[in-house]
Amino acid sequence: MAETAAESEKGPPAPPNLRAATDENECEQCTYFDSGACTHYKPLTVANEWTCDSFKRPQTLRGAAVIVKQHFAERRKAAEAAAKK
Repeated sequence: MAETAAESEKGPPAPPNLRAATDENECEQCTYFDSGACTHYKPLTVANEWTCDSFKRPQTLRGAAVIVKQHFAERRKAAEAAAKK
């Protein structure tokens, strides 16, 4: 898509729903994060602890470890909730 002069003057578009992260899906953990900037919405400077709807987890062992950690945390919560019933 071609960029108009008005779009280039106001800078890159903001990521959808840019917000403070409440879980482990932080910009710092995203595929698009590089040295304090979002390469998907370049040249947008972002804080490590932010996130947006475009978050994409890298396919690495570190990313897999986070997914496994989240999985077991969810299972533990479900087991605790079932034990309370």
